[in-house]
Amino acid sequence: MKRRIEENYATKMSKTLEKRFNERANSTLSLSKNRKSGNEFRIEVKGDGIHWYCLMKQSESNERQVEIHFTEIDRKDITNPAYKGVMYDIAYYEKEEHYITGRAFREENVLASVEDWFQGIQKEVLYAKYEFIDNTRKRLTAILQNINQNYPSIKQLAEENSVKAVSLSERIIITKGNRSCEGYFYAYEAYPRFIFKWDEATIFEHSTADYKRVGELINDWIINFSMPSVLASKFKEVRFGKLGSYYEKGRGIEGEFILSWEAIERFYGELSDEWHPFKKDAIRLIKEMRSHGLDKELRAGQSLFFLVLSRARRHGLETRHAYVHLTFLGEDKMKIKSSYDDAKKEETFEVKYEGYIREVVEKLLKEDIE
Repeated sequence: MKRRIEENYATKMSKTLEKRFNERANSTLSLSKNRKSGNEFRIEVKGDGIHWYCLMKQSESNERQVEIHFTEIDRKDITNPAYKGVMYDIAYYEKEEHYITGRAFREENVLASVEDWFQGIQKEVLYAKYEFIDNTRKRLTAILQNINQNYPSIKQLAEENSVKAVSLSERIIITKGNRSCEGYFYAYEAYPRFIFKWDEATIFEHSTADYKRVGELINDWIINFSMPSVLASKFKEVRFGKLGSYYEKGRGIEGEFILSWEAIERFYGELSDEWHPFKKDAIRLIKEMRSHGLDKELRAGQSLFFLVLSRARRHGLETRHAYVHLTFLGEDKMKIKSSYDDAKKEETFEVKYEGYIREVVEKLLKEDIE
């Protein structure tokens, strides 16, 4: 059975570590009459499937060790050659407790940091010396410092102004009242994306390397509480979208629902007629339901090719949320599953807003929006 490339990388690295640390140490020790030659470091290849790594620790000490994991990066959308090839994830441990992780693409950077780690370099010095260690947080921290320096009012008046881990990613978080901005690096993009929110709903996004300009935008959005219509005339490079206008008019939830229906209609419209014979039925029903004003009262979403209706403000249903789930079968037929009546989930219905579907939707409309 052919070995995976990740295992090959781990095997190659183990040989490199042996040569650099054990063979070199033995060669030096052999010149001394008072010391016996022997492997100072224990180096092992471990893993399974796509997950392979090298474990390295000192043979007579459990004080420090490292794990080096390997990932092959070959995505076509990554244009920067510095972010292609083998990616090394280096986890540094002290007394078996994980200290920090670094992510590098140059082998020599990895080896130099490992050498420093086992020579007893202080944690803080290691962190500062190697840019690739905790690189995302360091870059975001520098950007936030730039923004605060250009607009001191953000640092002085924001209720939160920090870089922290959110949903497994490092993010700039700036908040005041019900306005906020999050900045994060997507994949290996050169500069971050900034998400501007109102009452936790994403109003618009912007990505730029001009941190002074984005600082001005953040200051106007969060500190000055400027409206999207005002900002649109000042920041012509930003696409503000439609939702902000609803929030300005005090109809934010309605706007979120309407835009969800626009998105679902667009989703079915982009499906191929050949492979999705139910497409026309779905679009026809969506338009009929919208003509009844349901797009102002319900959120429309999809799971695979199924249409899901709810009163949830945000995408992603939880167990507490009531729902109506429609499966389009083609030939003007559909199945209806709801949180109100599980007994009818195997029945088929005509694709039309009447009868049972109207009944369960009217029940759904009585639920609280949350």
